[in-house]
Amino acid sequence: MQTAKETAVLVVEWARDGRFGKIAALFAPPLRAALTAEALQAAWLVETAGSGPVTDLGEPSSEPLRPDLIRVSVPVVCERGQFIAVMSVDSAGLLNGLRLAPPACDPWAAPSYADPDAFEVTVGAGALAVAGTVTVPRGDGPWPGVVLLSGGGPFDRDATSGPNKPLKDLAWGLASRGVAVLRHDKVTFTHAAEVGAADDFTMTREYVPYAVAAVGLLQEEPRVDSSRVFVAGHSMGGKVAPRVA
Repeated sequence: MQTAKETAVLVVEWARDGRFGKIAALFAPPLRAALTAEALQAAWLVETAGSGPVTDLGEPSSEPLRPDLIRVSVPVVCERGQFIAVMSVDSAGLLNGLRLAPPACDPWAAPSYADPDAFEVTVGAGALAVAGTVTVPRGDGPWPGVVLLSGGGPFDRDATSGPNKPLKDLAWGLASRGVAVLRHDKVTFTHAAEVGAADDFTMTREYVPYAVAAVGLLQEEPRVDSSRVFVAGHSMGGKVAPRVA
């Protein structure tokens, strides 16, 4: 069986050669529901229209996301620039995530305004519970609180995308200004195989039980004003926020 790195390199070679149907055949159910071969081809053509034809592939790098999931980044060198093909490859060799990203830059660093004081929580119950982080301002409070919801896709609690961690930036910044924040890993990130196999899995099931549980956790936190707990969502997280309310 191929390694995750070998699979990722093969995917990029297929894209270079225009064989997007073969790539789509490797999509795991969560990715198949979000991306088609045609959409991938369109994104590839847009990227290479600016960068030019592919001339070389760099050395792939990998990092574990979970015991059964590895993120692989393949540098793609073109005539007029470069980009990174980032894939999440599971233990069966299937793609759970695929995106084209700008060239790697400096890793995430804490913003200068942050003054963190965080602890871990479990959001939801049962086999599909997820982990989260509560970031609380220093002092006694009671502080207002907000639950942050990330956009569509299998995001971790920080909404990590390349070197960027926008929800972590927001959480630390808000906590530094007197607002408690709870953010959590999405169920599609923590339990991708389980939810991908469920025929009746919906956006409501992906977001609402966890957001409601997160609101309850903040309301139970002694340093949070239970009457001032809010929900703020990005993209699909914003779309589902009224359903959470």
